[in-house]
Amino acid sequence: MIDKFIEIETKYNVEDIEYRGEKVWTFLRANYYRELEKCITKDYAKFKKNNILVKSLILLRESFYGFRNWFRSYDYIFFSDTDGRSKINNKFFDINFEKIIEKIGYDKSLYIELPNPKHYPIKDIFTKYIVSIIGLKFIIYICSKIHFYTFFNKSNISILDDINQNENINLNYLRYINSMIISINIYKFLFRIYKPKVIFLDCYYGKESIIKSAKDLGIKVVEVQHGAIGKSHFAYNVNSYLDNSYIPDILLTFGKYDKKLIESNIYNPFKEIKSIGRYSLEKLKDEPIPTKLLKIKDNYNTLISISTQYPVEKELAKFIKIVSKDNNKVGFLLSLRHYDKSFYDNFKMPNNVYLFKGEYSCYNILKVSDIHLSCYSTCALEATFFEKKVILLDINGLASQYMYEYQSNNLYIISNQDEFQQILSKDYEKEKLNIYDTNYEQNIEDVLKYLNINL
Repeated sequence: MIDKFIEIETKYNVEDIEYRGEKVWTFLRANYYRELEKCITKDYAKFKKNNILVKSLILLRESFYGFRNWFRSYDYIFFSDTDGRSKINNKFFDINFEKIIEKIGYDKSLYIELPNPKHYPIKDIFTKYIVSIIGLKFIIYICSKIHFYTFFNKSNISILDDINQNENINLNYLRYINSMIISINIYKFLFRIYKPKVIFLDCYYGKESIIKSAKDLGIKVVEVQHGAIGKSHFAYNVNSYLDNSYIPDILLTFGKYDKKLIESNIYNPFKEIKSIGRYSLEKLKDEPIPTKLLKIKDNYNTLISISTQYPVEKELAKFIKIVSKDNNKVGFLLSLRHYDKSFYDNFKMPNNVYLFKGEYSCYNILKVSDIHLSCYSTCALEATFFEKKVILLDINGLASQYMYEYQSNNLYIISNQDEFQQILSKDYEKEKLNIYDTNYEQNIEDVLKYLNINL
């Protein structure tokens, strides 16, 4: 998949793709990558479609979440989603931004959140001033529809037509360009009202309209790394020059490894990269493990925590069923994100497989375990921070693609059941890695001072 995407970016003159003077490839490339990805996400697309009515009703209700918080003034705005929250001391903590907001001041910060699929009750979160982005997205959707059928200039772009035809991609790029135009105008209107000094976000791709709007108004934009980057993430390992007006001013990475990796790319789109670490990992390392998880541990010789990803969830589930049947003294703890527990009814898992969705944070499940199993989840790297052995199942070559360069004596990429059994009995080897920086609080204070933010 990534090889195909690299081929497209190097084969076609994507830097020359323009619509009315705007370099549009910078924000279209994520959509093209997702089109290529669809070949391995059919099950998830079907699952989402089956639940579309229920989810639509949830989103309608969620659009009023924290509604009165819109009517205040703020100096800083944060964009994230519920996937970025983890439970600490019975409250949901944003693992990317909570400490930054605490340093800056809760009263100065507006947190705009995407529910995935719904927001947590306000009484159960740390964040003070929070609103749902759904209302904004609904306004953008309606305005985009009106604009597309009335005022939008539907001029085709020859290079994109060639990509669609030659690479067998079915993407209506004009709709995305139209939506980007409307999104930029609406976010500019919002930012002119609030006049924020800095905007923070957890992932730049998919939020290019927010970035463009802010930068056009002279507002600084900072991205905090949210997941594994490595040498294969399409959004950070680019193959052509991008329009920097759609890219954050500063990227804050987990550690020096990813920082150096991106900086070594001749097409590096970021003006500045600083490594800060990951506060949530430092905080969670000393958190007590829930008693119920410890009781499960008492029943087995080994516990394996499992993080899932929707493109390969079905294949991973089939593998877990096989190896769990053959290892009844091993407990398998799945931390679910995208699919519901009901999805696993089809697999008829044995009794030593436990499904969790929301009962415990993925970090509590990770900490109680001896080994972490995944395909290419960021949790696999986080497991190395907690000194856990990591086994990656190389489904569709994705583990090799995304994780092979993270050198660790405790990280193993496997292809089959026999290799799993061999790794299962290996001992953990003590080592020092540079994936995550330490001293997060001091690092983030230095960054905030650099941004001229008073603490």
